[in-house]
Amino acid sequence: MKYVIEGGNKVFGKVEIQSAKNSVLSLISASVLSSEEVFIENCPNIYDVECMLKIIKKLGARVKWADGGIYIDPTKINSTCICDKLSKKIRASLFLVGPLLGKFGAVTINQTGGCDIGSRPLDIHIDALEKLGASVEAYDDCLYFHADKLKGNFVRLKYPSVGATENAMMCATLSCGVSVIENCAKEPEVVDLQRFLNKMGAKIQGAGTSCIRIEGVKCLHGCSFKPIPDRIETGTFMLLVATLGGELEINGIKPENILFLAEKLRNNACKISLYNDIIYIRVNNNLKGLGEIVTAPYPGFPTDLQPLACACALSCDEETVIKETIFENRFKYAEELLKLNANLEISGNTLRARKSELVGSTVYAPDLRGGASLCIAGLYAEGVTVVENAEVVERGYENFDKKLKSIGAKIIKKK
Repeated sequence: MKYVIEGGNKVFGKVEIQSAKNSVLSLISASVLSSEEVFIENCPNIYDVECMLKIIKKLGARVKWADGGIYIDPTKINSTCICDKLSKKIRASLFLVGPLLGKFGAVTINQTGGCDIGSRPLDIHIDALEKLGASVEAYDDCLYFHADKLKGNFVRLKYPSVGATENAMMCATLSCGVSVIENCAKEPEVVDLQRFLNKMGAKIQGAGTSCIRIEGVKCLHGCSFKPIPDRIETGTFMLLVATLGGELEINGIKPENILFLAEKLRNNACKISLYNDIIYIRVNNNLKGLGEIVTAPYPGFPTDLQPLACACALSCDEETVIKETIFENRFKYAEELLKLNANLEISGNTLRARKSELVGSTVYAPDLRGGASLCIAGLYAEGVTVVENAEVVERGYENFDKKLKSIGAKIIKKK
């Protein structure tokens, strides 16, 4: 699949932000812990969500799209083996290890897939689950986790990994005793998972800080839950209008989760107003520059927005310096931007972006956020840009091309 994009238009209008992809994927995993049906409201119909739902259906769960969300009945799960092609396609399948281990005492999983943006080792997950009583064995390309009895324990993560934090939380929820997890990820999606688990009857506190305390319970019940808005999609549209110019009303946001970006853009030529769950952003002139961007765990600048910030920087009058501290392969998209005549310089984990007269060309989306970056650059460039492998973009954005069209962007999706 490819996007055919014609550059040169400003954007005007309204967009509605979907529920957070990275929250919904962990909520689907956590639903496995329930002894009753759960309902996840306002769920985005994107590739990664569909893939996760197919995985839990193969385990025996019943899934139904209705009422703008998904009903998940985990009571018929009869397998804990996730060794198939699906789990190799999506790294979020790893989020099922904690809940399946916590509820059934065993799980087998493939080495997982996802976007090729760099090394994402499993040792942090394994160390945390071993502390809770699990044993791990490797054979072929699978990992087998098992535990006769999971017990609460003190767990200190050697890095504040979101996935490892969430896996440990879910595993400890049905464990015997109290678990304390230190050096936790503080991302809003971790807080959302705590809210979801507690609504099902868990006893968890501390999410959003570096220390989370879980008091194990015997079982969880069903609930209806609305996930937080997607802060990465919010940032995508903020950076889009900052690049192209125009005026957008972005609805359904959570302001506190994007203040870091709002302040950076507000210090340039962007006029930004926040009202409850709406952000208004107007851009009449070129931005002077984004200064220095250093990716870091929350509340730092998200690595997922780094490629989009780079595309925006190509429209700025002054140099922007981007330092990537999380994934070593995150600059793959930059090689494609060079095909559009981008003025970029890469040295190790540092990228320097300068104002560029971009010209349309054919480029290849290397990953989800890199692909979105190429779309923004193509919409800024003169002429026509073709973004190949565009299906990777739809792993994280629902109706991406339609949303862009609705605000005046010229983009056509082709098979």
